[in-house]
Amino acid sequence: MATSVVKPAPQSGLLFALSPELRLIIYALLLVSNLLIPIYSYTRDDIIGRLLAVSAAIIRTCSQIYDEAKGILYKSNTFYFPRPGINLGPFLKRRRLEDYMSIKSVAL
Repeated sequence: MATSVVKPAPQSGLLFALSPELRLIIYALLLVSNLLIPIYSYTRDDIIGRLLAVSAAIIRTCSQIYDEAKGILYKSNTFYFPRPGINLGPFLKRRRLEDYMSIKSVAL
C-alpha cells in the first residue's frame, strides 16, 4: 500500500486569517501614541522607530501590513519637528502623496 505525504499549505500568518476590521483594531493598539513623535530625520524607519519599538515592529514585517496600517500611523499620531527648517521639508518630500495627505497632526 502506497502512502502519500501531505505537504502543509503555505501559511501567510495568523494575522491575515482575521478580518480586516480586527487587523485595523490591532494596528491602532500597536501604533497610536498619545505622545508627540519627534522626527529628527525623515525616513520611514526613523518615524516608526520613534514609536514603541516592539509595537512598531509589526509595520516592518511585510508590505501588506504596512499598506494596511500606514493610515493609522499617519492619521492618529502627532509628529513633532524640533528643527523644522532642517527636518520638515525632507520629511514631506520623501512621503508618497497618499501618505502626505493622510498626516493629520504636525507640531513645530
